[in-house]
Amino acid sequence: VATGAVGTFARYNDRTRELLICPIRDVTGMEVHEGGQVIAYDDIASVEVLDDDEPVCPGRTGHCANLVVRIDCKDGASRDVAFLTTAQNRKGFAYVHTLEQARFLAAHLDEMRS
Repeated sequence: VATGAVGTFARYNDRTRELLICPIRDVTGMEVHEGGQVIAYDDIASVEVLDDDEPVCPGRTGHCANLVVRIDCKDGASRDVAFLTTAQNRKGFAYVHTLEQARFLAAHLDEMRS
């Protein structure tokens, strides 16, 4: 049972201290391309929002092809929560809105881990 959600990208339960990275499905929602994954808050070493594999930089222009929240775990593994996988203009609504959601997830996880 989730206590909160970030769009269709992730669900979290602050009582059990777990994050569910939602499965990635095709456009129809029928076929699963990548299964979901549960990560315990205590297993997270760091969280970072990345724009084309680089930290988000204010004032950057052009298009972003890949916006993710990278979760590095204490066991050395890392997991990306994909927020954008198609090119979007960094000044456009889709990018700005999705970046806001990615930052919320990263901040929430940082807060819950501390």
